[in-house]
Amino acid sequence: MKVVVIGLDGATWNLLEPWAKEGTLPTIRQLMEKGVWGKLESTIPPSTFPAWKCYSTGKNPGKLGVFHFTSLDMKQKKLTVHNARDFKAKDIWDYLGEANFQCGVINMPGTYPVKRINGFMIAGYPAESHDYTYPPSLEIELKRNNYVLHPKSANKHSFSKNKSAVKNLFSSRFAIARKYLKDLDFIHLTIRYTDTVQHLLWNSPHILREYWAHLDGELENLLESDSLGEDAYIFLMSDHGFTKLKNSFFLNNWLHKNGYLVVKQGKKTSILKLIPSPKTILRTVGKLHLEWVLSVTPESIKSKAVQRLSLFPRIDWDRTRAVASGNIGIEKLYINKEGLQADQVYMLTKKLKKQLKDIKDPLTGQNVMKVFEKEEIYKGPYVYKAPDLMIVPESGYQIVGSFSNSGNIWGKCPNKREAFHEQHGIFLAYGPSIRKGEKTEDAKIYDLAPTILHIFGLSIPKDIDGRILSEIFEPNSEPGRRPVVYEPAGEKDRVKGKITKLRDSGVI
Repeated sequence: MKVVVIGLDGATWNLLEPWAKEGTLPTIRQLMEKGVWGKLESTIPPSTFPAWKCYSTGKNPGKLGVFHFTSLDMKQKKLTVHNARDFKAKDIWDYLGEANFQCGVINMPGTYPVKRINGFMIAGYPAESHDYTYPPSLEIELKRNNYVLHPKSANKHSFSKNKSAVKNLFSSRFAIARKYLKDLDFIHLTIRYTDTVQHLLWNSPHILREYWAHLDGELENLLESDSLGEDAYIFLMSDHGFTKLKNSFFLNNWLHKNGYLVVKQGKKTSILKLIPSPKTILRTVGKLHLEWVLSVTPESIKSKAVQRLSLFPRIDWDRTRAVASGNIGIEKLYINKEGLQADQVYMLTKKLKKQLKDIKDPLTGQNVMKVFEKEEIYKGPYVYKAPDLMIVPESGYQIVGSFSNSGNIWGKCPNKREAFHEQHGIFLAYGPSIRKGEKTEDAKIYDLAPTILHIFGLSIPKDIDGRILSEIFEPNSEPGRRPVVYEPAGEKDRVKGKITKLRDSGVI
C-alpha cells in the first residue's frame, strides 16, 4: 500500500471543475468520478505560510508558533523571516518514519532547511541554491540532472511567453516522484508555481488552462506508473483557493490617516519615502512578489532587504499605536503596547477591530476584510506569539501593508496581481477504500494528517487538531471499520507546552 499526496498550490475548483467536465482535465475528471472530492477549508490566514505546515502536522498555528511568512518583534522593532526550524511540531513523515515507513517529500513550502527523515526530502520555499536535500548526496544527483529550484524569472511576461520553462519545472517534480515511488510507502509532492501563475495571469484563462492541462497529463503518467500499484491512495489538495481580484486596500495608509501610525518627519522620512528605493530593492525584485524575493535572496542580504521592505525604520514608535506587517495580500496588525495599561490595550484592540470590520469598498459597498483577535482563532502554547489582529481579506480583495505612491487608502495592486487567495481550496481522495463519485463539504486542511495516519494503521496524537475524514471511506472497508486510536502527546511535548504557558503568563 502507498499513499501519494499531490499538493497543488492555490488550486481552486472554480477553474478545475469546469475544465474537468469539458474534457480539458481528463485525469482529474476520472479521479472525481471514482473518488470523493470537494472544498478544503484552509487556515487563517489562507496563505502558504502556515497552511502547508498545518496540513502536514494537523495542527493550528497556535501549536506551531508560525502565523505568516514573517513575524514582528514589537520590542526590537524587527521582522523575522520564518523557515522550517521555526515550526514546533512533527510532520506526517516524522510519525510514519518512526513506524518504519519510507517517505519522500518533494518541494513542499516550509521544509527548508531540510531535516533528517526516513527516506528523502527535497526542500521547497524558502529553499536556497544549495543544501536543499536530505540526504545531501541527493542534491548532487539533482544538479547532475539539471533540477531547477525556481524559474529564472517569475513575472507575467515570462509565464505567458516562456511556458515551456515552467512546464519543465512541473514535470521535473513528477519525474522524481515516479523514479523513487517503488521504494516508498508515502510521498508528498508540491507544485508551487501554480500559485504564482494564477496571481499574474488570472485574466488569461487560455494560458492557465494550458498549464493545468500539462499538469493533468503529468498526473496521468504518475497514476499509470507500474510502481504505484492498485492499492494506492491518491490525495489531491491545495493550501488555499483563488479568485479574481476586485480591489486593493492599503492598510498602513489607513492607519496613518487615522492617527494610529505616525511617520518620522524630515527630508528622508516623508510618507512617500517609505516606498523601497528602486535602485536598491526593485532592481533586485523586479516585478516579483515577496515570497519570490525571499526564495532567491542570499541569507547575507535577506535580513537587510526585509527590514528595508518592512518600512519600520522610518516609523515614529513613540507616537505609533498600531502597524500592519505581512506580505502583500494578507496582513497582520500589531499593537504597540509600550506605555499602555492592559485595559487600554484591550480597548484599542476592540476599537481597531470594529473600525476595520466596518470598512466597505466605495465602488461596490461590500465589506473588505474579516478581522480576528488571536484568541478567537488560535489555540496552543504559542498563541502569545501571534499578531494582535489577523486581517483576512474577503473574497476578491487584497490587503496591502506597504504605502501607495499617492498615499491613498484604495489603489491598484502594487505587484500587478490579477487574482488572490480565498479560504477554500481543493480536496480529492481516491483509493481502494474510498467512496466513489461523492462530494464532501466539511474537509479542513488539518484533517489530512490524521486521516493519512489512520490509513497506515497508526494511532493519532491527541494534540492534533484535525479529525479523521471517516466519511470518505466505504463503511465496510478496513479503514472504515477500524476504530480510531488516539495516543497522548509525548512527554517532551508536554514539558514544552508547560514552559511556553509559564512564559506566556510572565512567570518565566
